[in-house]
Amino acid sequence: MDWSGRGRHAEFGEGDDGQIAKILTHENILGHSWTAVAESVLCRRIRLARKTISCIGKLKREDAVKEVEHLQKFLESFLEFADELKDFSEKLSNLYDLSCFIGCLSNAMDYIHQQFTKHMDIKPKNILIRQTPRGCNKYRVYFADFGISRAYKSAAEAETDSPTPYTRMYAAPEVVDQDTRGFGADIFSLGCVFAEIIAVLSSQRQSLIDI
Repeated sequence: MDWSGRGRHAEFGEGDDGQIAKILTHENILGHSWTAVAESVLCRRIRLARKTISCIGKLKREDAVKEVEHLQKFLESFLEFADELKDFSEKLSNLYDLSCFIGCLSNAMDYIHQQFTKHMDIKPKNILIRQTPRGCNKYRVYFADFGISRAYKSAAEAETDSPTPYTRMYAAPEVVDQDTRGFGADIFSLGCVFAEIIAVLSSQRQSLIDI
């Protein structure tokens, strides 16, 4: 918990890059967007995920802090990052594990919405996978990247119509039209993810039949 030597939450100045490098050892790049880079790093032999965000344009420091708050609210520590759902079949040893993701992600989505929070960017790149050391299920899946998520006091307040960024392939029609949208927009996006999972399952099962 005291990864930095300054407690769980620590702030570093512009001249502290050398000190951070002594604490965190870079392994590899897990993913990136136009404003952020996610890396795998080691801290005293413990693998963590580090996300570096560039506060440019409309993105402010307060937005980055808000994302950290969402992550602390919903996620465990570090998990292996899945870049694309199409790569899942290469990572998993059997189709049963992948089929279980549908139930796990549905329960996670239900929990997020019960907290009156909209994720607003559900897509394969924002799903994490962790391999468990024991148990009947070898993998656990989690939603990540709450950068544009919003929390509300009630379900009624979650019905909004203000312009927001989105990923077109996974966005609900009302989001693309920048119309009033609520929790249903998240569910639509999750349905798109499920469609990709089912497509992978179907193709892999057909390959087994052909063999």
